[in-house]
Amino acid sequence: MPVFRIATESTFQHVDLAMALISEFFTTECCITDKNRLFIICFALRELLNNAVEHGNRMERKKKVKCFISFDCGSIEARIADEGEGFCIREPEEAQCSKELDGLRHRGLYLIMKLGFDIKVNCSEVTVKADISKLGYGRDFYEGVN
Repeated sequence: MPVFRIATESTFQHVDLAMALISEFFTTECCITDKNRLFIICFALRELLNNAVEHGNRMERKKKVKCFISFDCGSIEARIADEGEGFCIREPEEAQCSKELDGLRHRGLYLIMKLGFDIKVNCSEVTVKADISKLGYGRDFYEGVN
């Protein structure tokens, strides 16, 4: 089972560097060649890493963001942790943003969920899981968004 780990400083530049390594991990170690699925996976992980930097660690460079990814039999699991205070969501449906265009909370988590990931939030650690064959942005992607 391929595994990837990284701990990085809390800057968007470090997220960019981590994402280059993560993308390489998925193409070389996990043999993901479908560019659409690779885009969806990287989009979701970048969003989570950026959230950890901006909202969790409040852009404090010395605070670390940790990422652990495992890939097994076509399933991905990723855990992103920061050193911030954290927040909790009891049910994944709570990640749904406001149905109005000005909804400001949880939009990234909502999009990740609509792309096919299961999301669990436990304070300052977010875990996402998915069967990569089921990832996508079909017609139902836009349901519930006005």
